[in-house]
Amino acid sequence: MLNNPWWMSSVIYHVYVRSYFDSNDDGVGDLNGLKSKLDYIQSCGANAVWISPVHPSPNNDWGYDVSDFNSILPEYGSMEDFDSLIEKAASKKIHIILDEVFSHTSNQHPWFVDSSWGGQKKDWYVWAEPKEDGTPPNNWLSVFGGPAWKYNPLTREYYFHKFFESQPKLNLHNPEVRAEILNVLSLWLDKGVSGFRLDVANTYAHDSALRDNPPVPPEQRTDWHWLFPPRLQQNIYDANRPENAAFLREIRAVANKYDDAFMFGEFSERPDLIDSYSGGKEGLHSFYTFELLDLEDITPKKIADIYGQINARSIWPLISFSNHDVTRATTRLFPKQTNFRSNQAKLILFMLMTLRGTPIIFQGEELGLQQTDMPTLESIRDSVGKEYFPLYKGRDGARTPMSWSTTKNNNGFSEGEPWIHTPKYESGYSVDEQHKEPTSILNFFRKLSEFRNNNHDFIFSSFETIEASDDIWRFKRGEHLAYVNFSEKELEIVPEPNAECVLSNGLDGYMLQPYGCALFRK
Repeated sequence: MLNNPWWMSSVIYHVYVRSYFDSNDDGVGDLNGLKSKLDYIQSCGANAVWISPVHPSPNNDWGYDVSDFNSILPEYGSMEDFDSLIEKAASKKIHIILDEVFSHTSNQHPWFVDSSWGGQKKDWYVWAEPKEDGTPPNNWLSVFGGPAWKYNPLTREYYFHKFFESQPKLNLHNPEVRAEILNVLSLWLDKGVSGFRLDVANTYAHDSALRDNPPVPPEQRTDWHWLFPPRLQQNIYDANRPENAAFLREIRAVANKYDDAFMFGEFSERPDLIDSYSGGKEGLHSFYTFELLDLEDITPKKIADIYGQINARSIWPLISFSNHDVTRATTRLFPKQTNFRSNQAKLILFMLMTLRGTPIIFQGEELGLQQTDMPTLESIRDSVGKEYFPLYKGRDGARTPMSWSTTKNNNGFSEGEPWIHTPKYESGYSVDEQHKEPTSILNFFRKLSEFRNNNHDFIFSSFETIEASDDIWRFKRGEHLAYVNFSEKELEIVPEPNAECVLSNGLDGYMLQPYGCALFRK
């Protein structure tokens, strides 16, 4: 296919800046650290970098609570450092994608400070009077537990927070707020960014009548629903509104003014609404969901079913098994410790790079890093982990520093004291070591990227599951046939006559080793 936008054929590398590389040894990853590693990212075959939020923030939610959309968090550097990053990335033909949070702000943002005093920006946030008995206006629950309303005695009202109390919800029904957000997008696009990942883009609009969310019917409730009380509600009034699509169209209209600007939304609830939010010339270009990110203890049947639903949508998908919010894929998908961890990591990367869609790889996934266990309550930085420890230790285990060298202080991340608990990674799980080992996980990923980048016909070819048994997933991509072994035993495969193996791990003749994978071309 010709003239497809750059992002469809890209490999996107997701960087959690705070934990990537520290250039000034203050224990915090920064923009100059990322800039110094662009050669490495390019060596992985990636031509786009999605960067976690870079704006000033009190860090109650580590950047996802913004206090100024128009500048750079001093810990990460200056605006000059950002401009230098953009310039160097452009010289290497690497696209920079920013992570923007427009559903809410920090409660320390000047907009909310004014709003909470009943100032000119009062209606920039969602306020409502208490019920007669003083209780919150309705039954909406915060994603992280408890009522989604916080009382403010200054205005004698509650404000709505879909997430933490420190993240008041912007009133995106207000045209002044929408206009300001669109100005933010233009500012950064003018600086040379190539697009945006829009955090929780399904939550922009709320029901202006503040109707109660209905319950999930008891017969539909699973262990997943009972894990957090908010999951016992159907989120049809606090978010996921039809009105949400209108603002997303306004965002797309801004993108359409720039050459090749890319907008994709994170849809954390109601994937059935994606078609109304994305696609065509008015919706967002693509979507990012938790369907694969929530997947646990993987089997061929599970993955075939879930990916089949993703691929069936009319919009070009983004494929991701790991990010900064979920347990790392190697630990989550294969919780049973085996002697085949390297093969399991390669299997995940094989799927990531051979399924139809644009792959997004999270830093360290190309090394097969496991989830880090946070040993004590004092070691936890994530507010969710602090609230639910030890039952749930939060998201820190995926956010520990990148492993550059297991022989250097703090794995080569920083000479200073890292901002977060930093494990001593196992020997063999660093960039330095894997770069030198031809059969390493890193070098297997590089081969996958090279194949994908050199075979555009493959990228845009059709997808079809041929077999999804207890042990093997066999799927077709145009003229290619993939085999993925999910078992701890050898499996014999029977490729079509005269088929050529173009990529494999653990293939010995026609025997696919435990957790092996192979791609054949007719």
